Amino acid sequence: MGDPMTIDELWQNHIDRDDRNSPEEYPEMALITFEEFKQNIEFYAETLTARLAASDAEVKALREALDPNLTKAAYIGEFRQRVKYRDEFGEDVVMECDVSWTTVKEIMAAIIARAALARGAGEK
Repeated sequence: MGDPMTIDELWQNHIDRDDRNSPEEYPEMALITFEEFKQNIEFYAETLTARLAASDAEVKALREALDPNLTKAAYIGEFRQRVKYRDEFGEDVVMECDVSWTTVKEIMAAIIARAALARGAGEK
């Protein structure tokens, strides 16, 4: 779903839907019936409610993706790092090692803290 209309866009949509004219002495006014007003407000409320539900679902998915208790099986062994060292013969050697699960959890915790997604943050 796209972004909801702004109040200005909702108003413009209303006044452009038929050939209504503003009274000459009040060019910024437009005639509107209660039913039209109600329909516009209900449409806007439904649009905002749908966007809020989509945002809530996205936040839930992000939280789950960053929850080590739910993602260990998916992430363990997925991240590697190159380690460069000198062997006993003085030769440079590059080896790939798995990033430890503890390090992955620490990174996930840092992301959560930075994004303020900690459980309860911003929730009512």
